[in-house]
Amino acid sequence: MRPSVRGDFTLASGSAKSLDFKIMSREKTKVLVIDDEKDYTDLVVLNLQDKGYDAEAINDGTGAVEKVREYQPDVILLDMVMPKVDGGEVLGALKRVPDFARIPVLFVSALAD
Repeated sequence: MRPSVRGDFTLASGSAKSLDFKIMSREKTKVLVIDDEKDYTDLVVLNLQDKGYDAEAINDGTGAVEKVREYQPDVILLDMVMPKVDGGEVLGALKRVPDFARIPVLFVSALAD
């Protein structure tokens, strides 16, 4: 919810009028990084914060839905390949919750030979 401000202004004709308007608050975009590699998530979160984002991470897919419920991110960066619960399973679980179904999810993954 954005704060409302009530202001007064004078028209060129000299009559006073009241104007209700909203000030757009400058809220930071919240980014949640879900990846099992802690070094990677620490680096991504630090870089996102340096760019002005509000960023947090979770290093296990099993707690991802609860973390989304708690943090309420605007966007999610999600690793595809994780032990226990992979990115596809996390995405499926998120899409089954109506409040989370519209959160954009970007898949990220790195596979080494």
